[in-house]
Amino acid sequence: MALATSFVLALASLAVASPTPQLIGYWGRNLAVNLGQDTTQWEPTLGTICSTTSYTHIYLSSIKLHSDIFGNPALDLDFHCQWPTNKFAGYPTNPAGFNVLSCPIVATDIVYCQSMGIKIIISLSPMDNLKSAAAAQTSATNIYNTFFGGTTAYRPFGAAILDGIDIHAWNNDPNPIYYISFIQQMRALMDADSTHSYTITGSMECPYPDYLLGPRSLNNSYTVIPQLFDTIIPFFTSSPAMCGWGGNNPGFWNIFNTWHSFLLANGKSGATLVAGLPAYYIPEWANAAAGDYIPPLDLYDTQNVTVFRNSSLFAGFALIDVSLDVLDGPCPQNTSVYYSDVLWTQLTLPLTQSGNSTPAASRCSHAARRTGGDKSYVFNGLINGAVTGSTSSVPVSSKTQGAHPTQTISMDDTTSPAGRSKSVTVLSVVLPVMIIAVVALLV
Repeated sequence: MALATSFVLALASLAVASPTPQLIGYWGRNLAVNLGQDTTQWEPTLGTICSTTSYTHIYLSSIKLHSDIFGNPALDLDFHCQWPTNKFAGYPTNPAGFNVLSCPIVATDIVYCQSMGIKIIISLSPMDNLKSAAAAQTSATNIYNTFFGGTTAYRPFGAAILDGIDIHAWNNDPNPIYYISFIQQMRALMDADSTHSYTITGSMECPYPDYLLGPRSLNNSYTVIPQLFDTIIPFFTSSPAMCGWGGNNPGFWNIFNTWHSFLLANGKSGATLVAGLPAYYIPEWANAAAGDYIPPLDLYDTQNVTVFRNSSLFAGFALIDVSLDVLDGPCPQNTSVYYSDVLWTQLTLPLTQSGNSTPAASRCSHAARRTGGDKSYVFNGLINGAVTGSTSSVPVSSKTQGAHPTQTISMDDTTSPAGRSKSVTVLSVVLPVMIIAVVALLV
């Protein structure tokens, strides 16, 4: 075992530097309500999250329909902004379901978050289906006008311009081919806006290939237009027998490696891979089964972090969702620590101080958490960039986070088992595969 571990570390030392780290939080679903928490334990406001956590990206979750009763993209952000409380003037009050919303408080917080360098992405998680290529193009245009650089009378966040869109379509749309037209139209509109830089991400459940995005046939976006995606996010949730961290750890690494290899072979230069994780050990109906959650000890006492960070396209983690993250309390000895703190520390410590080399002072610590000042980070031993925080004059909503619940997450095995350009070298393609394959046999 020691010899094999040394071999892994030797390989890791040769790996190419990873991309700038990303820590993504899905905000707006308020899954904490499923735990029976009272309202003081619900999801903090967007401004509070931006000022008190280390997320680099917040994904607003989500657009629920391509087209509401008047043809506008329908939005739902749970109690933060919901129908009919936040309806636009002129919209009838009686229709059930989802419609476009007016969210001025969230809009204020978006501007505040962006002033700190945090990217705000809208997540598209539709309950309706695209009916034709023309309908897909219309939807993309409407969403662009509603959330990005276009204009319409119904902009939920007013003049605030978001930083991109996440295709999080898990609705088994029978016509995935129309998403090709949707994404092509969206990318064309974004690229035509010379005043802003936008990102398009694709997030899917872990099985490869994905039903809607592919790559499995000429009807899928990842088959036809993989170069239009900046980031792909396979979510290792709700499938413990196939790819759960504890439910099937070899399966986890196999799926992770497969998506990584796909992106290496087919993605645009600079494309990144983010691993989607549950933020809490929660029931299946809330999007994570027992075998999906990665407890901190599985990061602190192994070389798993080394494997992640030496996968050449790996950029970080995405958590579903923010409300559960701030309730998790993964460290019984310090219940003020969030799960995102654990992950961010592992992403930003020098590589030689991550995983089982994490210093005691950095374990279960939120020392790296954003406090409103300058936010610099180190990745793979290199300074990759700095995001300057600012003391914004934009007020943050007044709701404060409640105390952590009294329960803690046991970390023992009984409850938490655990088209790039042609210049890509053979080393950058083969080395991550070798590392992952070896570690899968060790863990």
